[in-house]
Amino acid sequence: MIGAAPDVSVIRALERVPPNSSGALVRERTGGTIAGALLVERGRVCWAMSQRYALRLTDLLVAEQASLSHRELEEVVAMCRRDRLPLGETLVTRGVVSLPVLQRALLRHTCEAFMCLLRDDASPWTWLAHSGYGYSPMLTFSVTEVFTGAHAVERPALAALAQARLREVVHAEQRGFAVARHSRSWIPIAQIGCEDMDLAVLGDLAAQAVEIATVTATVAIEITLVEFDGTACGIWSDDDTVFVLLYDGELAFNRLLAHAAMMTTHT
Repeated sequence: MIGAAPDVSVIRALERVPPNSSGALVRERTGGTIAGALLVERGRVCWAMSQRYALRLTDLLVAEQASLSHRELEEVVAMCRRDRLPLGETLVTRGVVSLPVLQRALLRHTCEAFMCLLRDDASPWTWLAHSGYGYSPMLTFSVTEVFTGAHAVERPALAALAQARLREVVHAEQRGFAVARHSRSWIPIAQIGCEDMDLAVLGDLAAQAVEIATVTATVAIEITLVEFDGTACGIWSDDDTVFVLLYDGELAFNRLLAHAAMMTTHT
């Protein structure tokens, strides 16, 4: 099973959303006030908002790009409101921020606001279909990206270390993810190349990886190589984190074996 109860409820709600629709999953507090919402476009997340999340997108953009000032950004925001222009696209086309900076800031805002919304004492998720043609966002994120980022919010230092370790070992055309060994869920806290994998598949892989890592730790095996449903997996762990390296395609297990030998040599 994936996740603690709040995670399961929103996953189930997302599964019920028609695949080509646009709208919002909304939670309300007692009294009918909106606790927040998750905006969805064709199965991907555009944005998350929570009344409990104080940071604005402009705050995160300044944090991502030190050369920016709040004043400069507020001028663009005011212009976009006045002329009804899309903020993100305007920031990029005018050269105020780069696309990677905007993407990182949007994803961070979405993940942190989403985690606040998960923690809120509010009603079950309700789907409200968009009355127009959709949000037409410049950037969207997969459900796996948002859940991974949200769970990294709970343990940011551990997530940062896990992401750094994955960057060391995951090469081109490979995928990998990490889960906290003692997490309440098997949702990753870091990933490379897994953003388009189904969250349920990742959860199943993670649960099996944690079980394997727990057993192999007792016999001092550094890296365990297994195969799940045609995917070759290399599994290793440290005190707090379990890592999974994924290989697909022809001779996947042989390629994984060679990579694992190289990792062991350099560890």
